[in-house]
Amino acid sequence: MRFAVVDVETTGGHPAANGITEIGIAVVEGDQVVDRFHSLVNPKQNIPLNIQALTGITPEMVADAPVFDEVANDVLSFLESSVFVAHNVNFDYAFVKEAFKGVGIKFEATKRLCTVQYTRAVLPGLPGYSLSKLCKKMNIQNENPHRALSDAEAAAQILLFVKNLDRKDLLSHRLKRRSSVASFPKYIDRKVVDALPNSEGIYYFHDKKGKVIYVGKATDIQKRVKSHFTSTSTSKFYQDLKREVRDITHKESGSDVIAALMEDHEIRHLWPRFNRAQKRNPVYYGVYAYRDRSDFWRIGINKVNNSYPPIKRFHTLHAARSWLLKTVEKYELKAEFCDLEFAVYGTDDIYLHNEHFEKMQREVESDGRSLIIPQKGRSKSEKGFIFVEKGEYKGIGFIDSDVSISSIDEIEQHLQVRKSSIITEQIIEKVLGQIPAHQLIELS
Repeated sequence: MRFAVVDVETTGGHPAANGITEIGIAVVEGDQVVDRFHSLVNPKQNIPLNIQALTGITPEMVADAPVFDEVANDVLSFLESSVFVAHNVNFDYAFVKEAFKGVGIKFEATKRLCTVQYTRAVLPGLPGYSLSKLCKKMNIQNENPHRALSDAEAAAQILLFVKNLDRKDLLSHRLKRRSSVASFPKYIDRKVVDALPNSEGIYYFHDKKGKVIYVGKATDIQKRVKSHFTSTSTSKFYQDLKREVRDITHKESGSDVIAALMEDHEIRHLWPRFNRAQKRNPVYYGVYAYRDRSDFWRIGINKVNNSYPPIKRFHTLHAARSWLLKTVEKYELKAEFCDLEFAVYGTDDIYLHNEHFEKMQREVESDGRSLIIPQKGRSKSEKGFIFVEKGEYKGIGFIDSDVSISSIDEIEQHLQVRKSSIITEQIIEKVLGQIPAHQLIELS
């Protein structure tokens, strides 16, 4: 049997919003690694500083790297006719599948194996099952942790180590279970699941009181819902979810991008008990400006409140500080008037500072495009759209396919207004990097 052990490094934890920065594959046949593949990947989006610190992969390193489209065929050749293996396989598989989808390739690994779950089945009771802890326990060298090929080779060695101890052939059992018939929860009629559409959208699991306890997104709603019931996981999360679900409803989206935006909104709106991510109250940081007693403009950063509008709003303090530093240097503002100790290209002339500040304020106020991002509709008679106003996500909508859009007024009655979040910003950034500029509709 051939195993393709995969590891990807990414710009974040959401496949629909984030991208791959590096992929490594170690191919296992028999009792050894027989082939390898490695490539940095240009994700066409920013790499957050905390991830740069974790992986060591910087924007400069991927600037000239191939985009996924350029390595897709090579990656596919390593994965075809192989069991897709990864340490926490759902994470890596979701990113790889999404990356293939982004370049028009439908990728489906019929057999997948998680080295965490497999190791736990063969060697229960270990203090931990993270890659680093298992490498230490099994005396496996991982020379470059959090880099794709090194982690893939370490996971491959874990697979070989555990296979050698698998006296009950649990491996074959786990691979068979993945293709087994869905085991439906006690209170769910199979007809309800079979009636779900094979299209993009979101789905809701309800408890006995009708309350939504879980929201998920899918490119194929029926298939994704069934996957919850064929999962080999014995975690308390999956067992509790199966036990409590009483009904399943859905909403079609027309596209996976709109589905991801819908999911983010519903999780923040409904706060389902079994959704772990996206449930924190968002904290925004604003760059504020005010005139001091000497009539000079000063700038500072604070948490956003409703009493006074900021010049610009950010989802993280780091993003606000980074923007402020770049702005001070770009417009040659006085650093100490902007809550900064030093700026390379700032000015010490307080009168020039005021003049430059007013120029900056005018340009920032006019900054940010208002545009429509076209998407597929839920049927042939309609088309979907995403609305971005002055650079900020404002919502989604659906409109008749024969209606053209050229102004904000034309979409107003069709717009489902939504709030922006870190997740939606990442989704918008990613889709703007994928859609050709000529397909975007600039609004006046």
